[in-house]
Amino acid sequence: MNRRLLARDSVRQRITAQLLLDGLMLYRQDLGDLGKQLERLLREGGVKSSFDAAFSLRLH
Repeated sequence: MNRRLLARDSVRQRITAQLLLDGLMLYRQDLGDLGKQLERLLREGGVKSSFDAAFSLRLH
């Protein structure tokens, strides 16, 4: 694979992880402990949510 394709895949993976984290935050109560564990793992992996204050400030 060339660098452009690798970079595009990396961006897609980050966006997918961010969308997953956003969904976990929205449905936190419905998902229970498993949702909390997945959210923690994503955050430990460096994924930022669009609901995080720092992220929201950068968009506005």
